[in-house]
Amino acid sequence: MKINGSHKFKATSKQIYNAILDPRILQSCIPGCTSVAYLDSDRIRADIAINLPGISGTFGIIIHIAERQEPNKLTLQVQQQGKIGSINATSEIDIADEADGALLTYNASADLAGAVAIANNPIGQGITKNTLNSFFEKLAACGGTTKKGWCEDTSRSGRGSAPAPREKLTKIVPGNPASIEAPRGSAPAPREKLTK
Repeated sequence: MKINGSHKFKATSKQIYNAILDPRILQSCIPGCTSVAYLDSDRIRADIAINLPGISGTFGIIIHIAERQEPNKLTLQVQQQGKIGSINATSEIDIADEADGALLTYNASADLAGAVAIANNPIGQGITKNTLNSFFEKLAACGGTTKKGWCEDTSRSGRGSAPAPREKLTKIVPGNPASIEAPRGSAPAPREKLTK
C-alpha cells in the first residue's frame, strides 16, 4: 500500500517538526489515540483504537524514528507482528519553509499481512487517507493558541500553565516478571503510605 500527500501549515518547519515529535500533541491529533509516550529517544509507543471491518480494539504501535534531519526531514518506521497480522511500514516526511508557512509532504509505503491487510483496498485506503487528513487538520488547528509556542496543547493544563509531566514507562525485560506492564484497565498498584 502506498500513500502520499502534502499539507500547508501557517508555522515554521521547526515548529511542525517539534510538534510531530511531541507526545501530548500527537495524542490530541491522532484519531482514536489514547496514549503516546517515548520508550527511548528513538521509539514512540502509541495506543490507538482501531475500528475497521474485521479489526477492532486498542492496539499498541511502536514507531521507530529511523532518521532525523531537524527541522526538515523525518523517517518513521513501524515493523510489528501480532494477532491482527504484520505491518512493515515506512513514512518519509519532508518539511520545507515557504514565504507563507511550511509545506509538509509525505510518502508512505506499507506491506500488510493477515487481518490488517484489509486496509490495502480502495475502502481501507480511503479510511487511511481520511485519518491522515484529520490528523493534519487537528495539527493545523492547534497552531497559534499561545504566546509560548506553536501548537501547544492547552486543553488539559489551561492557558499559560506548565505542561503535564510525562509518564515514566517501565522497560520490559525478558524473564523479569517485575518489569511486565499491567494489563490495560487493571487497577493501579497501591501507593505506599508516607508517615511523618
